[in-house]
Amino acid sequence: MKKQLVNTKIRKKVHRLGKQVFDAGFDLDKFLSEITESDELTSNIEMSRYIDVDTYHRIEENHPFYVEMRAEIIEQINIYITQFKNRNRIEIHEFGAGTGLLTNEIIKLIQKAGISLDNLYINDVDITCVNYLNKLTQQGVNVFPGSIQEYLRIKNRNPDDTVVNISVSSFAHDHFADYENQKHLLEQIKRFIKPKGIYILGGEFIQPFNSEIEREESLFEYHNYIIQTALSRKTIVDSELAKLEFNALVSGLYLIGDFKTSIQRIEADAQSVGFKTDIVKIGPKENIIGSAGIYVISFTANG
Repeated sequence: MKKQLVNTKIRKKVHRLGKQVFDAGFDLDKFLSEITESDELTSNIEMSRYIDVDTYHRIEENHPFYVEMRAEIIEQINIYITQFKNRNRIEIHEFGAGTGLLTNEIIKLIQKAGISLDNLYINDVDITCVNYLNKLTQQGVNVFPGSIQEYLRIKNRNPDDTVVNISVSSFAHDHFADYENQKHLLEQIKRFIKPKGIYILGGEFIQPFNSEIEREESLFEYHNYIIQTALSRKTIVDSELAKLEFNALVSGLYLIGDFKTSIQRIEADAQSVGFKTDIVKIGPKENIIGSAGIYVISFTANG
């Protein structure tokens, strides 16, 4: 384990939370060793490093505010495509498509709009997720097995390929790049879409932070809220969801593959690279955890 927590109080809180989510015999060190037993993993493993993907696919729609976030994304895509007379020229790209939970809703929308599924491109770096996505190729969907950086590098090499109207991601953007490279990623996406194109991001954001101690506190506060919300429902599915969310918390705290930021920081990064943003907070609507929560952000090019 290369990363150690700066905030010792957070480590104690995580250990207590693990006992609540799993059982009284929970041991954080053993848990960490099982998640990060190999630091030299192949390049085609991401989410499956710390999440059981099959369980994720089965229960993720129970995540607080996920369905509402997805509905907002679909509504924004729908509003955008209705502006076009010749809709078959619209290209839609979903980054980090995971197991296709959003993809399937996009398929329903564009089929209803008369857009060919040949115009839908999706990618994911995780091979387990790609196995889910490959099933969609039978319908005509284009699947790229690789990271968003690889995908954009290939596409941006040829200006003729920079023709996409709509790019979208769901619960994925914070997995694409570490904190040092998040602004650069927005620059890459901006080059990828048309001048009047749009990037629609649905994701989780934490409270602003200015130090590693504050980051750990903000991350714990957000995930603990989701976990307690799930546990309060007292269902088997939500108990499983709490365990997945705990894994996501640990992934973020130890920088295994999850780099959540604040809504304020991503808005500032967007402005600095020439994006205008429209921000919708999905939940929680109350300031229970401050500005942290689930949002849908649309990015459009200035000018």
